[in-house]
Amino acid sequence: MENENVAIIIGLGNPGSQYDFTRHNIGFEVVDKIADNISVSFKNERLLKAKVACTFFGPKRLILIKPSTYMNESGKTVAAAMNFYKCPLKNLMIVSDDVELPVGKLRLRENGGTGGHNGLKNIRDRLNTNEYARLKIGVGKDISKDLADYVLAKFSREELEEIVEVVSIAATTLCDWVDHGFKAASLKLIALVNAQKNNHPHGEINSELTNGK
Repeated sequence: MENENVAIIIGLGNPGSQYDFTRHNIGFEVVDKIADNISVSFKNERLLKAKVACTFFGPKRLILIKPSTYMNESGKTVAAAMNFYKCPLKNLMIVSDDVELPVGKLRLRENGGTGGHNGLKNIRDRLNTNEYARLKIGVGKDISKDLADYVLAKFSREELEEIVEVVSIAATTLCDWVDHGFKAASLKLIALVNAQKNNHPHGEINSELTNGK
């Protein structure tokens, strides 16, 4: 039986300090920020092949997860966590990078495709569905560089200044999602970005409910 009082936020990335602050690990940075904001710490969970932090957030049991698999096998951890915690699909949120979005742009959707992202492809294959919420964070693209090398590279100093703020906005938005649901989180995201647009314009905020890329 599913547990309606469980919510899971999974940030995608690669394990190891050598990947800290790389474009592909932006999902890890967001769940780390949430954990820091609500004062919880991560522990290794061998069964789930992940680092996991658990707490109660309002009426819900909030599970923050950073897979210890590499990006291309993220679905193993996602499927195992959904089964272990009996979490309804509607209470799952995946946070990932997106090279098709400009650096710092945030896109929150209730479902959608993989957009060519290998981690999202593996999650789709393991869950046999794309019907889960996701927050994508733009990391840009450099066509002069190999894509794999680009996403595994660290942000530039200039980019990092913006990314730190974007990660904070993402963390606040996702806490609102846990507490109040998707629609409220979408409105929160728009409000937070609009409040900062004079200093750091993030472009369009996309909160469409279907057919995400």
